[in-house]
Formats: sequence, structure tokens, C-alpha cells
Amino acid sequence: MEYKLGQMIDHFRKARSLTMDELGEMLGKTTSTVSRWVIVSYRHIIFKKFLINCQKTLDSTSIL
Repeated sequence: MEYKLGQMIDHFRKARSLTMDELGEMLGKTTSTVSRWVIVSYRHIIFKKFLINCQKTLDSTSIL
């Protein structure tokens, strides 16, 4: 669920044309904290897609 929060934060930030610095200042958080929220979100999505592709490859590969 945490990854969806990061996506929502990033969407909110971009919709209001805010930098990570500006959003961090509004929230009382550092830029690196805001960045970490967003990065964790997208890493999770990329990793999930990677696992799905691996599973598809394994399913389509016949052994023997």
C-alpha cells in the first residue's frame, strides 16, 4: 500500500507544479524524504513488473 501513497504524492506535486523542495517545505520534511517516498513507490512498481516478466518467462520455458 505504501507505494500507492508515493504515487499519489508525486501526482499531487506535479499537478501543482511544485518541486520536491517546495513540497517538502510545505510538509515540514526534507527534499530527500519526499524523494524517498516517490522512489520507493516507483521501485516497487518496477520490481513487481520484473517479477511478473520472470514468471511469464519461466512459465513459457519448457524444461525437458
